This record gives sequence, C-alpha cells and structure tokens, in this order.
Amino acid sequence: NGYSPTDPDMLKIYEYCSANNLPVTAHCSHVGFASFENTIKINGLINDPEKGLIELKKENYSFSIPFLGKDWVEERASVLNDPIIWEEVLERFPNLKLNLAHFGKWDKGTIWQDKIFNMMKTYPNLYTDLSCYAEIELLDAFKENYWKNASDSVRKRVLYGSDYYLNLVFSDSFKEYLENFKKVFTPEEFNQISIINPRRFLDLDFLN
Repeated sequence: NGYSPTDPDMLKIYEYCSANNLPVTAHCSHVGFASFENTIKINGLINDPEKGLIELKKENYSFSIPFLGKDWVEERASVLNDPIIWEEVLERFPNLKLNLAHFGKWDKGTIWQDKIFNMMKTYPNLYTDLSCYAEIELLDAFKENYWKNASDSVRKRVLYGSDYYLNLVFSDSFKEYLENFKKVFTPEEFNQISIINPRRFLDLDFLN
C-alpha cells in the first residue's frame, strides 16, 4: 500500500501490540491490492530487485512498472512486502503475534511460501493463514509440501482463512470453498486450523 513494514510509524504500532498481546494480520502475497503511485517516498526497509534489502530514509523510490501495467502489483509486493522485511520486524519485536496472511500465495512459484515456512520454525509467534487457497490443488500441495513436514509447533500456527467475500473470485460459492478444505484436511486437522489455532492467535481462551 505504499510503505515499508518497518516504517517508524508502524514500529510504534508493533510495540503497542506486542506489549498488549494484540495480534497483527498483514497481507503477504504477490496478488491483491497495491499503491497506485509510480513513485513513493519510503521510510524503512525495502527489497530492491537489484540491491536486495536496503533502507531508505524518506527517499523517493520509483517502480519500473507503472500503475496498471503488467505485473504492477507483483512488483510493488516484491519491493515492499517480502517476508524478509517482516523478518526484520520479528527480530525487533520477538513477542509480536504476527499473521502473514495468504501464506505467500503466488502463481509463479513457492519462494514466499518457503520463506514463511522457514521463518515459522524460528519465530514462535509467527502465524500464517490459508485465505484464498480456493483451488483444491493448492491445498493438496500445501498439505504435501508443508503440513506433512511441519513440527507440532508450526502446525499450531497455521490458520484457516476465507478472505470472504473475495474468495468468490476463485470459487463458485463459499460452500465449495469450505468443502475443499474439508476434503484435504481430516476433521481433527480442520478443527485445529479453524478453531483451536485461531483461538490461540486471538487470545480467546478466556471464553472457556
């Protein structure tokens, strides 16, 4: 949306949320919405395609792909929202309960998925959700490549998500979307990702 996750104004929010056990959810995929601007003043870390992770201090940054150009959202996501930038946030705020939504979904590969999965092994308060995983093939791939290889600790931080109503862009109905999850995950597994894990993320144990 036009700013770095490590913008100093955002750091104040993380500090407050960390101190008060408030969960934070952040969009983390190559698709969706992005800033319409072609040049943005950035204050914080970005992932430049040529220079890698660099810090800008209220400096103008120009994207190579203009607004509505082919892959314009993808470029902005790569520069401003790469999981390695969020790793810097977790380094500063290890107690921050952070959910990187959409598990790095990208139709050109699993780079972000791999990054998030590995980060979850290191940071015990990092969560992810499977919102917009509408296609059963994607859920099968997640189950085979990540869930089956995940420790109990990591499995406790995987969340079911719908992104309703936007998931209807990918599915004919919410019922179909939900049924795909139930076809891939056992009842016990689905109960874990849709009820038990979200309660932990949202700190709802007091409702018992």
